Amino acid sequence: MKRFFKKHSLLLVAGIIFLAFAGLIVAKNTPQTIQNILPNQVVEGEKTVLSVQSGQATIKRGSEEIIVLENKDENVTTGDTLTTAQKSIATVRYPGGTVVRLAPDSSLTLADDNTTTNLIQTTGTIFVRFTKVLGIQEEVNVETPTAVATVRGTKLVSRIDAKLNESKFISIDHEFDVYKKDEITKKKLENTKQILKAGLQAQIGKKGVVAIAKQVLTDEEKRWIELNKDTLDGETKIDILKEIVSRYFASPSPSPKPSGTPKPTIAPVSYVQGMFGTGYNSAFVKTEAGDFKLSCYGAPQGTKVITDSASESDCKTDCPVLPLADYANRNGGVAAINGMYFCPADYPACADKKNSFDTLFFNSRVKRYLNSDNNVYSNIPFLVINADGSPRFVGRSSEWGRDTSIQAGTAGNPMLVSGGNIAVVEGNLDDKQRTVKSNRGAFVQKVPNIYLCITGGATVMDSARVYKALGVDNAINIDGGGSSALWVAGSYKYGPGRNIPTAIIFAR
Repeated sequence: MKRFFKKHSLLLVAGIIFLAFAGLIVAKNTPQTIQNILPNQVVEGEKTVLSVQSGQATIKRGSEEIIVLENKDENVTTGDTLTTAQKSIATVRYPGGTVVRLAPDSSLTLADDNTTTNLIQTTGTIFVRFTKVLGIQEEVNVETPTAVATVRGTKLVSRIDAKLNESKFISIDHEFDVYKKDEITKKKLENTKQILKAGLQAQIGKKGVVAIAKQVLTDEEKRWIELNKDTLDGETKIDILKEIVSRYFASPSPSPKPSGTPKPTIAPVSYVQGMFGTGYNSAFVKTEAGDFKLSCYGAPQGTKVITDSASESDCKTDCPVLPLADYANRNGGVAAINGMYFCPADYPACADKKNSFDTLFFNSRVKRYLNSDNNVYSNIPFLVINADGSPRFVGRSSEWGRDTSIQAGTAGNPMLVSGGNIAVVEGNLDDKQRTVKSNRGAFVQKVPNIYLCITGGATVMDSARVYKALGVDNAINIDGGGSSALWVAGSYKYGPGRNIPTAIIFAR
């Protein structure tokens, strides 16, 4: 009997070991859940979100610049650079539970997927809570100008002292690896690896070593850690976060203030109640769908308007393109904006029609219509600038003849505002126009002025709401997104985006 139990006990133990090993294999091959993904991985239906708790933050995405105001959220993705203004705090929340809090005057880039670094910090202070599920080996790197911290589940603070060109990591709980960066390759040096345990700090200068020591925190750092721990672990409340801002800036600076010219302050957010006057202006507009930044160059109606194209005849593929500044300079421009939609060379779907466009267009320089044959039956709106400089908004391109005595002419789509009322039929918009928040260009009329405008972080419908709120007479949509560019008096206010096949210019 003893031999029977001994024999079967051994079999039972062997079975348990086998099942445990099989469980590990199954777990290894089970698709990741939302709780254990890396910050730069994508889960369908889940987004990485930037939330602004105080002040405002800016998202730089290629040539786009999206302003996010207090109590607003915006989806972010790899490649975005996030910057907080003075007395502003923002939080990045990943689907996997990782949270990054940006202090005032801080800048952070969410690195591309094909890199080993997930967060690239260039200025200021951040608080990171990296969530890691037991048994999963994911990690995230926090990179500063002089160092890299490799984190596998902990809380830390990363600070950059630009004056001293020094980085400081503070371990709140658990531990993580710290490396010095090579000055030339900007990669972490494996032979400088140090383990930073809870209660310790690491300081890494441009030419120094990784100096590990017991934490010596300024009042500023103590308050930042204390209040972040409270708000990140529980429900974030705006009054607590505003307390962070007031206390954070109330503390004395850990290093002497530099003499000389004081640091310029960021202008407070301004709102406009009615349409701008002439010249360049930029401000926020309140609408029923939220607040949007509007940037415009206005000129008196009767100002000379030119529509110019890089090609002087119809073009089907590999069409010529130019920077917006070139269009402005060769036409004596005082302001210019990108033209109508086209097929960019960097779009895979445009491989056989690179930089082409098929809507009706009038080249003012050579007094010639492009794509005329394509638009005999077109229902896309057409903007005309008459010989006397007055604008005319034609409902359909097919309704317009081929008058070559006009100053300028270009298709636009859709009409945003007509006769003071919203003209957009949302159901007629394509998916990108309806759902993607991006830069949106427009030609706008508010008697007695005309305008070249870009609305930031908006859908096409949002853009229409902006102009409706400002009481404009007419507005027609043109291209936006990665092609957005607004040039005024020798410099870009937006962009430059891609090189473009057409442009609209206000001339001297």
